[in-house]
Amino acid sequence: MARRVDVGVLRVYTVPVTNVVPSEANLRDQLVARLDLIEYGLHDPTTEYHLPNDHGTRGRVDILARDRHGRRVVIEVKRSKKATREALHEVCKYMELLSRAEGYTADRIRAIIASTVWDELSVPFSEAVRRSEQRLDGYRLICDEFGQLIDAQREQPLRQLHQYGMAYGHVLFLFRTTEAREVGWQNLVHRADEVGASDVIGVRLDHDLAGSGRLARSYMLYLVIGDADPDYPHPEQFRALGGLAPSRTDIQIDWDVDKRTIEERLRDNIRAWLMLAGIDSEASAELASREMFARLVSPQSDWKITRVLPRGIFGNRIESFSDESDLIAEIAGWNLRNSSHFIGSASSNDATKWRAYRTGVDEALRGMEPWRRIIAAWLGSVGEELPGADIESHIFPSGDLLYALIRGWPLDVDRHLPSLYVTAIQNNTECARVGCVPLWDGTVFPDLIQRASAIYPTPADWLQSRLTGTVEQVNMALLEAFHLSWPLVEENVETRLLTVEKIAGSARHVRLVRNPMPDPNSMLTIWDFFSEHTEQLSALVQHYTSEIQ
Repeated sequence: MARRVDVGVLRVYTVPVTNVVPSEANLRDQLVARLDLIEYGLHDPTTEYHLPNDHGTRGRVDILARDRHGRRVVIEVKRSKKATREALHEVCKYMELLSRAEGYTADRIRAIIASTVWDELSVPFSEAVRRSEQRLDGYRLICDEFGQLIDAQREQPLRQLHQYGMAYGHVLFLFRTTEAREVGWQNLVHRADEVGASDVIGVRLDHDLAGSGRLARSYMLYLVIGDADPDYPHPEQFRALGGLAPSRTDIQIDWDVDKRTIEERLRDNIRAWLMLAGIDSEASAELASREMFARLVSPQSDWKITRVLPRGIFGNRIESFSDESDLIAEIAGWNLRNSSHFIGSASSNDATKWRAYRTGVDEALRGMEPWRRIIAAWLGSVGEELPGADIESHIFPSGDLLYALIRGWPLDVDRHLPSLYVTAIQNNTECARVGCVPLWDGTVFPDLIQRASAIYPTPADWLQSRLTGTVEQVNMALLEAFHLSWPLVEENVETRLLTVEKIAGSARHVRLVRNPMPDPNSMLTIWDFFSEHTEQLSALVQHYTSEIQ
């Protein structure tokens, strides 16, 4: 309301200044005139572009333009919270209708959402960007107090927090005593707070041999490190914080191959180094991964969880879980489709879940072609023979014997060897089980290093095979050179070796074959191979690790 102010004989009326929000039509017309505000090269705009109604729906695209690469661009303009809730739905509908009407493939059409408010849009927009095969961009339109469009700022999708399960970095520490582990945990928590990484989970695990004196370090602290503070220290700040580069080679070298950028690897390694401050000098440490944690907590593992210690965001989030098992599943990534391992269950009479389950198993076994074909045929067979049975799988292919030796020799090699365990359960009764039994034919070799060098002439060749994703195939040659094999064995009424054979000469169609097992007394396992070649294997590991360093 206007207010009268008397100034001498003059009467002045002042009106409160309020921001004018233009209508969507007005905003659209202003944007059409200034498309360069949101992207260089947008041209040939049409407003209120009418879409066909052949499929029971209708609509008008606010602005339909072309980009500098000739793609059609659907631009949806919004100006209120209520309207923004409909933006994603409309954009998806318009792109689909336009594709159907004019025959555009996914690479020839894209979309832009331009809105003055983003409160209701940020979260669904971010998720849509991650999931959509088509390009989707967002811009915040900025108007002056008179409703004139003056600028547009690109909206970045919200960062996906802890996108690998709930963890960014995994490190494990092995201690000789529970007391040393507790001191180590307290020091790690203190250091985590100092370096701006207070979101951590500590998982205590004890080995089956703990207390027996047969295993030097049988008490583990598995550390899951969340995202760091944006002001996370740079490498040159190491000494200022008291963090010294560790002397342990297993921390200096990150053997795991992943898709992190160089900056991300450096960040995680720096964090691991800083975390080492205050750890018992007799403890050992190594960078770990979701796959490694999943192995540690699998049914076949010799390690057992005794306590989970979440802090920061993880401590708050555990309240949303029914129990600690849900948090453990998150750490292991069991809730994700994971190409490095697969843990899950399904029933063949649930068609949707069964298809997804078999796809997950198949993806995890890519690179282990014999296993992949056998398990696919076995699941098909069991689905027919035991309809409605629950099938549980724990699969860790990891087909790289040299990696297992380097990471685990001499005591923890089994933690890195391929592992597979698939069970069919019906009416609470285990009906059939498939497992991996690493076998050796008994041939003793005096030249293991030379045999390995024939497959991997230098350590760099081995690292290259890991980086290029060919290590599983090359590993088969290494197994043959050592006379080792990784057969799958089915146990039900009797124990039988599983193989497959082609049908009509087609590699795509195979039949499951159940073969009689050899005499158990004549079978030698990989552990017999290790025992017979202990000194050579120690020298082999030393040869590869020393050259890489």
